[in-house]
Amino acid sequence: MKIKGNVNLNDNFYAKGEVNFDSAQIYGNLNCDSGNIINENGYSLYCQNIKILGDVFLREKFYVKGDVDFYSAQIERTFALNDFWIIGDLILLSSKIDELDINIENLEKINNFELDGLEYNHIKTKTLNFKWLEKMSEFKPQPYKQLAKVLEIMGHNKESNDIMIEYNVALKYDTTSLE
Repeated sequence: MKIKGNVNLNDNFYAKGEVNFDSAQIYGNLNCDSGNIINENGYSLYCQNIKILGDVFLREKFYVKGDVDFYSAQIERTFALNDFWIIGDLILLSSKIDELDINIENLEKINNFELDGLEYNHIKTKTLNFKWLEKMSEFKPQPYKQLAKVLEIMGHNKESNDIMIEYNVALKYDTTSLE
């Protein structure tokens, strides 16, 4: 599927079941601000292998019951996660994003935040508290190293070092690395 403009699932958009953009190309933005997608038995928003030349907006009371999957997505600009409510997994495995704009206060309802292989060039957040790495279903080194690298490039050297300290603590207590 090729969409030569924006996709707007916003302003109280409601879907019951899976919204599927598998391998789609969107030449504009994917806007889900104030949208609602309910699928209690699987994926709510399925965007594996999607390519978006603009931004992804999951903000302004975006509500999802079910998994949100952006596995292997390419997002040329910002992936914004602010003022959202996801009851399920949020999957960004092996995705490439220019800017990750994240508000960590809303992460408590996410079951798992799958981040292994996620690459981004810049991070924007209200606070430099990065406890969201703990929402991964299992310890993976790459998300810690990616975050530390981006913070260092942005000039946040202390925070970059703090992430690597957290990484070493998590590595020490990771039982899967002993197998």
